[in-house]
Amino acid sequence: MKTKYFKSGILVAAAWLCAAAFSSCSEDVTVGEWNGAESIETGLSQTGALLQDAASGKSNASVELWTATHTADLRLVLTKAPAEGFTARAKVDTEYDIAQYNKANGTAYELYPADKVTFANDGLFAAAERSAEMTLEMTVAVAEGLVAGKGYLIPVALEAEGVVLKESHCFYVVKDMTSMPTCYKGDDLPKGFLFFEVNDANPLNALTFELEDGRLLWDVVCLFSGNINHHPDRNAPFLKLNPQTQYWMDNNEVFLQPLRKRGIKVLMCVLGNHDQAGVAQLSDYGCRMFAEELARFCETYNIDGVCFDDEYSNDPDLSNPYYDVCGAHRAARLAYECKKAMPDKLVASYSYMTFKIDFWPTEIEGQNIAEWCDIAVADYGSTTSPCGNMTEKQCSGISMEFNNGSGGNFIASTAQSMLNIGKGWFMGFAPDPLKNYNGSVYKNHWRDIFVNRLGKGPETLYGSPLKAPTHFYKFADTTRYNYPDDVPARYSRPAQSEWPNY
Repeated sequence: MKTKYFKSGILVAAAWLCAAAFSSCSEDVTVGEWNGAESIETGLSQTGALLQDAASGKSNASVELWTATHTADLRLVLTKAPAEGFTARAKVDTEYDIAQYNKANGTAYELYPADKVTFANDGLFAAAERSAEMTLEMTVAVAEGLVAGKGYLIPVALEAEGVVLKESHCFYVVKDMTSMPTCYKGDDLPKGFLFFEVNDANPLNALTFELEDGRLLWDVVCLFSGNINHHPDRNAPFLKLNPQTQYWMDNNEVFLQPLRKRGIKVLMCVLGNHDQAGVAQLSDYGCRMFAEELARFCETYNIDGVCFDDEYSNDPDLSNPYYDVCGAHRAARLAYECKKAMPDKLVASYSYMTFKIDFWPTEIEGQNIAEWCDIAVADYGSTTSPCGNMTEKQCSGISMEFNNGSGGNFIASTAQSMLNIGKGWFMGFAPDPLKNYNGSVYKNHWRDIFVNRLGKGPETLYGSPLKAPTHFYKFADTTRYNYPDDVPARYSRPAQSEWPNY
């Protein structure tokens, strides 16, 4: 790598660029030219500095205000440990030329109110043990009069003697999301549980189901599906994701976390996959080990729990300590171990075959089923009823399959019956705005789900009708398309090589 110079006489050495990870060491970096007026030694005696957002490692970051305040950590990185008595202070640059920024970046931001931005320690970075890296907490509070979803700029400047900044500011683009509708519709009202066939449909489509008053319809989105499979090298069950399902997890910040920010819980469904591993044929030991793996998975990807569906598994090898004879008591044990491994997450049952809770023991090791099965949704056209100390709030009153049209329609009388009984859930399975036959898109399918399949049910439950669809999302695409204008006549899922990484 070539080394070049600032006109001020500061030598920018390769060590500075590599150690601070500001740029690849394999590329040339042009930072100006030395004018020869000062010695290189004088330039080397000065300190380079970079102010950045600690979470992203960038000098340009975004903040979405979903609550009254948001906290971020500023990081100050120096090329060398500061001398004794070194001080550096972060502040909002109230004199910053926002017009110049907008012109350079093609934006139309306004400056965020400076009085709503505060810094810990009065903005002073503490140079603990003369470290070349320091952090400082910054808090952004919601301001009055902000336009929901519009970007506002916070230019954070650094005041310090004897340092040369690599970037003039650390910029935060703030969006007020506090007025954006969420899925909350009342503690005592039924909630919506939606399965997505994620091999084809984008989970962001859950955000398109809106009531006329702006609230979102679905409270849980369950990704269908991850698989339990037997790992030949480990000789044990493990969670396997196909490329489509893994894609949503790898890009969950743009496809899953937007749902969670609106209050929607995101679960991973776990389904058998044509080998000896199954969700209802694990031994006590196997249940415990697999539950711990699922807990790590949920923590890693910041999702809210799991749902189990017992289908498509073969008979297990009973000489393997991980497996046992398939049965409802094995299904119940896995639910119990999962709740034990992740008590803060949801554990749900697709109440079908061995996961039909009617056949489960109501207690395991002194714990009632109500404590380790949070939600039980029925198979299409059926309902679930409470077992043990469960209540109707944990059970479903209707289950609709949208792809093939089974399970009935959510008519007003069904919704009223749910209210009368106290049912807690209604379920939908496999909505797809681009449902097609041999590549030809059936455009009316998406509208049919909203208008006919869901019908008057939401209005009866919540006092506000469900809007007809106005937009949709394609697979592996964050673009919000207009419905029906942007629906193509023909469509197929793009090849894996075409899926963008966000």
